[in-house]
Amino acid sequence: MALVNKGRRLGQLQRSEEEIAVYDSVVSRYGDVNEPALREQVAKALVNKGVRLGQLQLSEEAIAVCDAVVSRYADAGEPALREPVAKALLCKAIVLWSSDRRGAARQLLETLVVRFQEDQERSIVEIVSAARAGLEELFGESEESARNDRA
Repeated sequence: MALVNKGRRLGQLQRSEEEIAVYDSVVSRYGDVNEPALREQVAKALVNKGVRLGQLQLSEEAIAVCDAVVSRYADAGEPALREPVAKALLCKAIVLWSSDRRGAARQLLETLVVRFQEDQERSIVEIVSAARAGLEELFGESEESARNDRA
């Protein structure tokens, strides 16, 4: 959708307020539509907004947007909607980490890995790999040892 691309371009130009306004426009116009292609664009707009809010250090707003993505699309079966859910979980974990909420970030990364580890969609596999790498790098342990510690 042209609007989501416009938002991304505005972000690349460091015009964050305009970028967020474009994403809000996508959500307000198409947020209640059930057409798969439009639902995908709304999900992308929300994820992009969450990422930008996180980059602007607007942590609570970013977390709320990421939570909205998960609540809207958590049960969606199509890959085009599973990917934004995985991205939203990763984004939220990064925001939590940046906000010194390390335990919550760790738990969310572990949840992401468990939830999507069997997914074969390439983009989701990459997100899971990033979450695993985050667990290892940020917490100095692999996902398996983290599970064993809690057992």
